[in-house]
Amino acid sequence: MKGLVLLVAVLTLVTFASGVMAQQTPATKPVAPTSAAPEKAKVAKQERFIGKISSVDVSAKTAVVKSPKTEMTFIVGDTTRITRGGKGMALADLKQGMDVAVLYKMEADKAMASAITVALPRSTSESTPRRTVERPAETPTE
Repeated sequence: MKGLVLLVAVLTLVTFASGVMAQQTPATKPVAPTSAAPEKAKVAKQERFIGKISSVDVSAKTAVVKSPKTEMTFIVGDTTRITRGGKGMALADLKQGMDVAVLYKMEADKAMASAITVALPRSTSESTPRRTVERPAETPTE
């Protein structure tokens, strides 16, 4: 009988000790940032929009580009790169109907253009048919 009581007491002690050990938190817990520390600014994702120039307002520094599905207005800043065939262009040189690709970021619900690339017109060599060389008819030899 004493052995049974001793066994129950030891098992209870082991069960209690393992439960307490399982609830302990690790010693190296990451420290949460304090509210006084400034939060890192969220970096806006750069996106791409492809379409045709619908309108350009040089005084407001905006360009409206229309795709088959939607139309977007882009703010053109002083750091916006506008290129055509690798050469720089001015905002005033953008004309209605030009095919463009715009790289932009959304900042305060406005599309800020970082780069506008104007597509070069297709060369006329693609539209002209290829010339084929005709060979003279062979004469039968007997």
